[in-house]
Amino acid sequence: MTQRLRQNPSLPIPIRIDMTDFSPIPTKEILWRVNQGSWSSVALVSIGGNRYEGLIPGQPVGSQIDYYLRAVDAGGNVGLDPAGAPGASYGIPIYPVYF
Repeated sequence: MTQRLRQNPSLPIPIRIDMTDFSPIPTKEILWRVNQGSWSSVALVSIGGNRYEGLIPGQPVGSQIDYYLRAVDAGGNVGLDPAGAPGASYGIPIYPVYF
């Protein structure tokens, strides 16, 4: 999935997800990278109910952000979105903003 955003590229990029499990989920994170670099992580925090949000830092125009979601429940079960991550990931190209 490629997202097109209309915002100032220096602002953080919010990623929101619905997440449920039969047991607690102590690890919830977004793994992201810029221009095929090293993966970094940012925690997903609850924004109410089963909704979680993480903020990827803003990046310069011309950058390509790749990201995927990772959750580990209390039983040690790992969930990845998209399936096949990190070989598969979502993408966000950072384009110039024109007003």
